[in-house]
Amino acid sequence: MGPQAAELPAICDQDLVTGGAEPLWDECMSEPDWGAPPRQAIQNPGPPVTRLLSAGIEAAIEPFASPGALAAGKVNLIAMDAVVARFGARWPMRREHVHEHVDGVLDRHLGARGYYLRISDTDILVCQPELGRLVGQAVCLRILREILSHFLGAAEVRHVTVHEVLRLSPSCVEAQPVDPAAVARATTETPGPIGTADHTLELVPNARGPMADSILAPVAVWTPFVSTSGRKIEVVCTLDPVMELRGRTLIALRLRREVWESGSGRKITDAEIARFPRSDRLRIDLANLALGIDQLRREPPSPPPPALIVPASFSSLGNLDDRARVVHAFNEARTFAGKGLICALREIDGVPATTLQVAAAMIAPHSLLVIGHVTQFDRAAARVLKDAGFKGISADCPANLGDGALVGWTRQAIATAKQASRAVILYGLPSARHAQLAATLGATHAHWNTAKQGASA
Repeated sequence: MGPQAAELPAICDQDLVTGGAEPLWDECMSEPDWGAPPRQAIQNPGPPVTRLLSAGIEAAIEPFASPGALAAGKVNLIAMDAVVARFGARWPMRREHVHEHVDGVLDRHLGARGYYLRISDTDILVCQPELGRLVGQAVCLRILREILSHFLGAAEVRHVTVHEVLRLSPSCVEAQPVDPAAVARATTETPGPIGTADHTLELVPNARGPMADSILAPVAVWTPFVSTSGRKIEVVCTLDPVMELRGRTLIALRLRREVWESGSGRKITDAEIARFPRSDRLRIDLANLALGIDQLRREPPSPPPPALIVPASFSSLGNLDDRARVVHAFNEARTFAGKGLICALREIDGVPATTLQVAAAMIAPHSLLVIGHVTQFDRAAARVLKDAGFKGISADCPANLGDGALVGWTRQAIATAKQASRAVILYGLPSARHAQLAATLGATHAHWNTAKQGASA
């Protein structure tokens, strides 16, 4: 795993400076059969309805269009007409806020065992492959009631509109309204664990449940996964040794992430990830941590690494539910590092210093240190970083730079970082020689490649 770990008093002093399996829906996936005849749902409180799809999402609905999933009643539609109607003319201004809140509710209730897709302003498709028809409908009803209660103050019966999807086409959804009373009777009268009044808490992962949050669960729970845009995403984690340059001692293993689009085999860039919905960025962070811990469990280094440098998206710490999941995962992972976790806060370029201070303060009690990971090295970035209070600044070395360009980048990156912290960590340097050069320019820690490769953590 790299050089022997050394005792580093500075870490205890809170300063870095020292002298698979396929996704769950695959089991019922096959080519969409757009011409399959409609199927009747168990409950029949009214005639089937037709809901239109937004343009351009035809490919994204394929994971929901499996005849097996539809026949088993595993695909439902949550309709939020009442929320949109309540905002009226203000809806265009409130749309983004509402969608962000709804995504958080869905992520919390579905966890890693379900996926969803927004097909219009009002409608969301939900698939829960491992739940039966009635239990899945009960979960969707609970989700919608929570959303309605938040935005309308109460969940009136006439507004609780969940539909079981009977048929999907590239332009519309045909669905049967679900009877909430019938679902409630069926799920509470079923014997065994499902028969408890609140059985969905046992069956459905949520923000506190082991399936949703445990990074100790099988890695297939975490990756690959279907993103909110319908793409199949795979996360890869590599454990990179990070060295203190003066003494050439190991201070941490960095959990370097790579994110790939499974269908095309294309690597997704950090800039693209930064534009992902918050829920997808959180899923990537947790999957990366789960993969790293899985490697340490299967091949435990001796002695354990002094610390683990774990990336976390800034957006995840600004949301209450997401932050709870990150904290839960960090607490599980702490036992796999000798001294604890170093949180590397990402996607911070352009964020005000006071906001960064708040985010760092929220995760600091659960971390050994909080450092900032940056991609911009101008004067404006230096001013913000100086006031943010990070214990260290890290950056990825761009790939394929010539020696002259690399020296220029290293000098600028270190000069910017030094205005904010004494600890400067450079990842992905081409060789030990370049790491030594970085040390003479003021870097304190580094990871260098044995072969040229791009780094992205």
